[in-house]
Amino acid sequence: MQTLSVDHLILTTGPAHRALTDSQPFLQDLARRGLIRADALGMGLEVDSRSRAVAEPHVEALPVLVAGPAARGRFGELMGLPQVADHAADVAAQALLTLGIPQDSRCPAY
Repeated sequence: MQTLSVDHLILTTGPAHRALTDSQPFLQDLARRGLIRADALGMGLEVDSRSRAVAEPHVEALPVLVAGPAARGRFGELMGLPQVADHAADVAAQALLTLGIPQDSRCPAY
């Protein structure tokens, strides 16, 4: 742990990411059922290295994939278009893998 003495602190977590699980009925329901939870940094949802939502310990996880700024507690800043697009492509590839669909049969090369 490191302690810093500073004159100002700029917090750039964005609007209400800490309360993301309370922001809409669908997310409220998933959180109530323990299928999603806020990340420890208050930047969005807790996800694993493959963008899958981390469920509460007593709940069997479902394959809930999280893309974009809601996953930035794990992956870092996902607010710019290039970062969001790259992360969305990775999550789409993970979704195809989860569903057992070969990527080239769904998204053939040009």
